[in-house]
This record gives sequence, C-alpha cells and structure tokens, in this order.
Amino acid sequence: MRRIARAASKWWAEQLVRVDDFQYLDGTQTYEESAAAILFTPTKEILTKQQISEFRKGLEQEILSHMKHHDNMYLYSKYYPCEILEHYGNLANIEGLQFPWFLKMVITKEGFIAQAGVNGPITEFDALTQTKKITE
Repeated sequence: MRRIARAASKWWAEQLVRVDDFQYLDGTQTYEESAAAILFTPTKEILTKQQISEFRKGLEQEILSHMKHHDNMYLYSKYYPCEILEHYGNLANIEGLQFPWFLKMVITKEGFIAQAGVNGPITEFDALTQTKKITE
C-alpha cells in the first residue's frame, strides 16, 4: 500500500506545479465557467521544493491511514480542492487556489486511476506490477 500512497501523492504534487490549467477546458463548460476559469483564477505562486515535499509526505500518510480502514479513497479538485487536499495544502502553506481544476483520483488497494482535466490524460498505477500507464 505504501507504493500506491507514494505514487498517488507524487501525482498530486506534480499537478500542483503544472502551469497549464486551461488546456483541459473542452467546450462542455458553460460560458460562465470558462470565463471564470480564465478571468478569475489568480496567478499561481511559485511553490518551493519544501512546500511540495511537505504536501506529498502529509498526503501519503493520510492515504495510508485511510486505506487501513477503507477499500477505496476519492480525491478531487474541481474548482477548489477537496477537504483532504486542502488540509495538507494548508499544512504546507499552499492555498487552495493553487490547485489546478478538474482533477480526480480513485485509490484502491490494487492501485489508482487519476485524470487531469475533463478530457485530459488518464494515469493508471498498478501496485502488483508497479507500472504506471498514461493514456492521452
């Protein structure tokens, strides 16, 4: 389970440093949603390696703790991160508005599947084979 938690927290950390938030707006959003995405998203602060590391470590421990008692876990950031992501972001001094939009991840005891954006790439991690597959 530790490998899954480590890979999942790494995926979220990689999304935090991504700068292309709008590449996955696919036309299914309303005009208002698209305009809000472009006009009202504040400029991202540059995050330090220390902030990213603190976030990753905290999230990894949370995933491990959660998965001891549950079969799956769902993390997301639509226009703002879910409570768990926000909490570990705050501990690392990362504001919720720093999280990219339209991200989701389902974690199971066998691995995880994550998507960056409405029609963005899908990442699958298989714990048994320790392989990561990205489908564009």
